[in-house]
Amino acid sequence: MTPLLIICAACLAPVLLVWYIDKKDKYRHEPKKEIWKAFGYGVLVAIVCMFVEAFMSLIGLVSSNPTSFGTSIWDAFIGAAFPEEAVKLLFLWLFIRKCKYFDENMDGIVYAVAIGMGFAAIENVGYLIGNLDHWQGTAVVRSLLAVPCHYICAVIMGYYYSLAHFKGRTKDLCFMFLMPFLFHGVYDSFAFMMKVGGDTILLLMLLLLALVIYFMVRTGKIISAHLQRDLEEYILSITPPDIVCTDETKETEKENTTPLS
Repeated sequence: MTPLLIICAACLAPVLLVWYIDKKDKYRHEPKKEIWKAFGYGVLVAIVCMFVEAFMSLIGLVSSNPTSFGTSIWDAFIGAAFPEEAVKLLFLWLFIRKCKYFDENMDGIVYAVAIGMGFAAIENVGYLIGNLDHWQGTAVVRSLLAVPCHYICAVIMGYYYSLAHFKGRTKDLCFMFLMPFLFHGVYDSFAFMMKVGGDTILLLMLLLLALVIYFMVRTGKIISAHLQRDLEEYILSITPPDIVCTDETKETEKENTTPLS
């Protein structure tokens, strides 16, 4: 019974966040099978990252047990954030390039979150198995901190991925990796510092919690921005061309209108 409980505890928060982001997609819902297919891609991301990170540790590029604040920051950015966000982005691209349902700005966020939560679920299983004596507490802490971290990174990545795809802006190609990488690196820096923090553990925990809460609120605004874009594009798609009012037509009408005397 315990193995089943551990798997359920590991997957609960990731599955709930996938459900949440699916419900936020108001206008054209993605097929459930596509969302869970993306979740499966996230599972593959976790497996790939496990081998990549093991290799990085084997060659001495990173350490599995940081002993100072400096090594904590290095391991956080180079040993965790870089490979994990890079592989997530690769698998997001692999998934979306064959997905015929990717036709809205919000879709990038939905699929990125599904992949991120697939990764988070498998990572949770690993951590809970590695802490069998305290797996319940580990599950709670990770559900409040680590899983939201992966969710935030996924929302940011999906946000910029959609902008790069639909708007064609070069800077968004950089931001869709750079921004989640930076957030993930900062988060893991605080998390890894807690292992060597001594008397500062409580302070680091509070900073970590504040970071997650702040960016969870920010992700709500990011999601709303894409929903607004999708709504505007949907209205334009159902509006007859002869009554669509653009900036150019507004200027023409203004020039042709004489003031009332």
